[in-house]
Amino acid sequence: MVRDPSPIRMRVTRALRSAALLATAVVALLSCSNPAQRRATLSFFFDGVPETDDEPAGTAAGRCIAHKVAVQSATREEPKADPFAHVPFRDGRCNECHDRLLRPMKSSSDLCLTCHSREKIVPKNAHAPVGDGDCSVCHQPHTGTEPKLLRAATEALCTGCHETGDPASEARHRLLGKRRTCTNCHEAHGSSGPAFLKPPSTQLCGGCHILEFAKKTDLHSPAEGGECYACHTQHGSGQPKLVAGPIEALCFGCHDEKEVRSRPAHAKMNGARCTKCHDPHGSGQRFLLRPAAAGGGRKVGAAGNRKGAR
Repeated sequence: MVRDPSPIRMRVTRALRSAALLATAVVALLSCSNPAQRRATLSFFFDGVPETDDEPAGTAAGRCIAHKVAVQSATREEPKADPFAHVPFRDGRCNECHDRLLRPMKSSSDLCLTCHSREKIVPKNAHAPVGDGDCSVCHQPHTGTEPKLLRAATEALCTGCHETGDPASEARHRLLGKRRTCTNCHEAHGSSGPAFLKPPSTQLCGGCHILEFAKKTDLHSPAEGGECYACHTQHGSGQPKLVAGPIEALCFGCHDEKEVRSRPAHAKMNGARCTKCHDPHGSGQRFLLRPAAAGGGRKVGAAGNRKGAR
């Protein structure tokens, strides 16, 4: 009858095998004539051996390390090929951003600005993550499914930090909810305009709402001065056409209500909205009147008929 080996004997056997394997590795390692061969030998026995300084960037070894980094930072499963890739990662040039232990060689912003121009990437009036040098808040370092290696679709990325109102209870700007809408109007990295808007608001709004201003020779002063946001909210509102408040309250915020109602032409307003007779943006008629309501009276917005522009 053959006896089962004792636990002590099994441990001794495993220890002897490990020692033999280690001795073999040491002998093979000492026989290598250059760092690349030593790395290849170590890689035969161990996983995750860093790329050597003497090994050219972009080799198969470099690409393998880049692949391992991507897997470790994701789900540890074989990743699907993303449509967008950072060029150094795509080419296996890991050592441009990482040291031999695969740690970033510099802070996020300093590392990114090694290749990307500070003048183009970081404006004077910068979006907070850009100003703080935290590029990774919005961008993936290796690969991604969105252009510019964004971590998510533009609106989802922006609304992760910024509120745009409750879509269930507000009239929404029609661009909201469409792909890459925020960057249609806002500079992602920053700009000198309010709320990082791209061009002045009249040009920006007029790019889509050009019919509101076409063939209007007499413009309402806020529209003429590019102050679209004096009357409209940009994302959503409880009022039609994204108006910032009830029409009369909005008009009488600038125009003297008592003086306006005392005019003979307004005697029979009977609660009608100002916009029934007047075009709030401008008109080809005097006094910003709509064609059907053209008549006499002093121009709305003329000196003496306003409590003060805003």
